[in-house]
Amino acid sequence: MTKMPKDPWAAQEYVSYLLRLWQIGDQDRPVWRASLQNSRTGETVGFASLVALFDYLQVEVRRDLSQKSA
Repeated sequence: MTKMPKDPWAAQEYVSYLLRLWQIGDQDRPVWRASLQNSRTGETVGFASLVALFDYLQVEVRRDLSQKSA
């Protein structure tokens, strides 16, 4: 379990998303779909799989870290 800083919101070193997950297909072959809505910008991004969702989040975290080190 990761320990949260006392007030991460004050430092604005976080990103907040509304995550929506749903299944499509039949019971024998359900497929998960997802969307993320950025709470700051309102932008929504859709994903055809959970793998695509996780890949997106990894890219976003890396991009954020590289911007802070520049």
